[in-house]
Amino acid sequence: IAFTIGALDNRVNESEGGNVVKIGEFCRKMGVSEHTVRFYIKKGLLVPESYNRQYRFDKRDQADMRIILQLKEDGFSLDEIHKIISLFRISGFAAEEDQLKLQMIYVKKYEQLTEALAVAERNAVSIGTMIHMLEGGQKDAD
Repeated sequence: IAFTIGALDNRVNESEGGNVVKIGEFCRKMGVSEHTVRFYIKKGLLVPESYNRQYRFDKRDQADMRIILQLKEDGFSLDEIHKIISLFRISGFAAEEDQLKLQMIYVKKYEQLTEALAVAERNAVSIGTMIHMLEGGQKDAD
C-alpha cells in the first residue's frame, strides 16, 4: 500500500506543468505500444488531455503509466488497477475509509496470489513425481 500511496502522491507533484508529448513519443518513453495506450485510455486507466483530436501526455500521465505497469507486474488485473487509480483520483486516499478500501484490494490480491502459488506448488510436485516415475521406467527398459 505504501508504494501505491507514495507513487500516487508523486503523481500529483508531477502533474504540475512539464513536458507534453504526443502518443508516439509517450509510447517510446514508456516502452508500450500505441495500441496498449489507446486501450488504457478507453478503459479509463489513462486520461490524457486531448487537443484537436490528438492526445497530449504530461508527467502525470507518465506517472500513471508507471503505476499501471508496476501494478500489472505485481499481478493486478486491469479492473483492479482501475479501482486503485479511480480511488486515488476521487479522494487522494485522504479519508481513512479510502485507505481501508485500498487495503482490502491488496488483501484480496494477496489471498489470490497465495492460493495460486499453492496450486502451482502442488502441480510442480505432481509433475516432478511423474518425471521421476518416467525416469524409473526408462531404467527398467534398459
